[in-house]
Amino acid sequence: MTTKHTSFHDKIMSIQCVESNIPIHTSVSLAYKEGCRDTRHAAAELALKADAEIERLKAQVIDLSTRIAVDRIDRVYSKMT
Repeated sequence: MTTKHTSFHDKIMSIQCVESNIPIHTSVSLAYKEGCRDTRHAAAELALKADAEIERLKAQVIDLSTRIAVDRIDRVYSKMT
């Protein structure tokens, strides 16, 4: 089974509009502003998830780099002894 990874850009661009509780007599401008606010908040939530994933991956790269460096040092040291 192949899993398709969706980019955070795709997730942000596909945020669905939520039904608003704004009364019908409210101005279109106010309804638009509220919708934009809700969308910004949804996008910000996704951005936080992206930031957390980036930090997790950075830590993983550092860990792997450290393991590789230690392995190389061990190999050089073992050749010297």
